[in-house]
Amino acid sequence: MGDSERAEQALAGLGEQERERAEIRSRLAGQTPAPPPAAREPPLEPVTDREIRILHYLPTNLTAPEIARELYVSRNTVETHIRNLYAKLGTHRRADTVARARALGLLAPSPLTGQAKPAG
Repeated sequence: MGDSERAEQALAGLGEQERERAEIRSRLAGQTPAPPPAAREPPLEPVTDREIRILHYLPTNLTAPEIARELYVSRNTVETHIRNLYAKLGTHRRADTVARARALGLLAPSPLTGQAKPAG
């Protein structure tokens, strides 16, 4: 019996909260690999059209005030939509949000994907 099978059997007797805590401890200890980002479930809450508008600007590296000027909305509106996107996509940074959105098909793949990297 392998380590992962033993870990699964040990987790089977625990309640859902205890199982989640044990899984987190196991990952932090390096015993269980985290699932790849693309393998995560899609957002539980649908992304709104307004959030999609903001999402399309995230790969541009424009700041929130610059995005707000482009869309004729307030900076607070942009920041609220970005915060909502982080929560819905389960991310904490802009780059992770863009990658997750691409994995879910909410954004087109990067035009730089597959290009050769410069030497150096």
